[in-house]
Amino acid sequence: MLKSIFQKFAFTKNELKVIIFFVVILLIGSGIKLYKNFSSDKNYFNYMQSDNNFANFLTVLNRDPENKMYNNNTNQLENLNLNNEELSKISKLQIFEDTTKNKLKKKSKKGADLKEKSININTASKSELMLLPGVGEATAEKIIKYREEHNGFKQIEEIMEVKGIGIKKFEKMKLYIIVQ
Repeated sequence: MLKSIFQKFAFTKNELKVIIFFVVILLIGSGIKLYKNFSSDKNYFNYMQSDNNFANFLTVLNRDPENKMYNNNTNQLENLNLNNEELSKISKLQIFEDTTKNKLKKKSKKGADLKEKSININTASKSELMLLPGVGEATAEKIIKYREEHNGFKQIEEIMEVKGIGIKKFEKMKLYIIVQ
């Protein structure tokens, strides 16, 4: 019967050997997989308990408006029935969040020191211009050069004519600049 099937498809001897080889490998692999699945005495981890703990943790975290959960709500955390390892993970998570927030604040702090509409771009010095978000030493020099060549700025939007200041930079700095 097999001979008639193989003759019908007109396989050569070498092709038949390769096909048989792959079928045998497939059967052996499937047998090993089944054997491992059914004969294994492994205890699989139950994620249900950790999911519940995480849900409770998020509930506590959302109750704290300033997100200082670990420092201010330690009593609530103790009520979650977490072991020391889980509490350690939570405290590490909180430390990570705090340091990440601090890094983000440091990056965006440049414009935070300025008051709205506080820098006149027609009279500001290089160091004052460098306080603007997105403006470094080279850009401040370009602003001063443009202002000298064009007898000052007529509107704040005109600062986008300076090379290196596009719409995105202008959007960041427009709250802090004025023209007088």
